[in-house]
Amino acid sequence: MCVSAMQLTAAVYSQEVKVTLSVKDASFESVIRLLEKNTEYTFLYEDRHIAEVGGLNLNFRDTDIKVVLDKCLQGTNLSYRLMNNHTIVIQRGVAVDTTKQKAPQKMSVSGVVKDVKGEVLPGVTIRIKNTQLGFVTDIDGKFKFDFPRQDTVVLIFSFVGYKTQEFQVKNDKPITIVLKEDVTEMDEVVVTGIQMKAKESYTGAVSSINAEQLKMNKGSPWRALRGRAP
Repeated sequence: MCVSAMQLTAAVYSQEVKVTLSVKDASFESVIRLLEKNTEYTFLYEDRHIAEVGGLNLNFRDTDIKVVLDKCLQGTNLSYRLMNNHTIVIQRGVAVDTTKQKAPQKMSVSGVVKDVKGEVLPGVTIRIKNTQLGFVTDIDGKFKFDFPRQDTVVLIFSFVGYKTQEFQVKNDKPITIVLKEDVTEMDEVVVTGIQMKAKESYTGAVSSINAEQLKMNKGSPWRALRGRAP
């Protein structure tokens, strides 16, 4: 394999390495040696991966090194990774320029949770399906939070006395969630202010409400307990 008319110079402009290179019928390995000699980059590769890349006819002047590498690897199953430590890794697969990786994109979700009568519901638990991320609606039943963008995002809304509901987020527009009552499945519970316990496991003074009383207070245990604290 013959290499002729070989010439290379390199300069750095705004952290971009630009080269002037002229070769005929060159192997990729010989091009790599020239680039290593005339730039600050070191190449890492397996000989067997680049052995069959040859017959390169290149003529570049003051050109970004990435353009040169793209030309060398065009039509092959090889790619390269530009590392921040002036190392270029030649490998099989998709090329990744780690010096220009963007921060993960975020998406914002906001809205309000109400019951079927339009009353806002504070304290509703909101969980992102298949993750450990969770949030809670504020005193006005509203919520707003950011999280890493995903292809599919499903929110799970749950609240005592209401049926759990799922909602798939499709855009960043505010959403309104309406929860339906589920008083038939609600057993008697004790609200201690910080947690809920089964009635039979609680030994302090308590006030009890049943399903009928809950219905009369629009399904809200907080309204039903007003004025009933022992």
